[in-house]
Amino acid sequence: MAWAGLLTADGTMLRLSWDPALVPYLALWVDAGLHSRERVIALEPSTGSREALSGSRADGRCQWLEPGSPATWTVHVEVSPAS
Repeated sequence: MAWAGLLTADGTMLRLSWDPALVPYLALWVDAGLHSRERVIALEPSTGSREALSGSRADGRCQWLEPGSPATWTVHVEVSPAS
């Protein structure tokens, strides 16, 4: 299993885990207040290697689905309170 997590100053932890054979990439999205009133960070398991699908497709590093074709994968979310 692949995993990524965020740890707060008080020790609270958010952990995501997923199958890297199905979802091989992880994006980190950060907004330091430009688009929202608060600072925001997001962990984003991804099937493409770049922000733009065109770049991921050009270098062959994305999952490509034909119209009507399903893709299924799961992300497990765990929140551990501060100890």
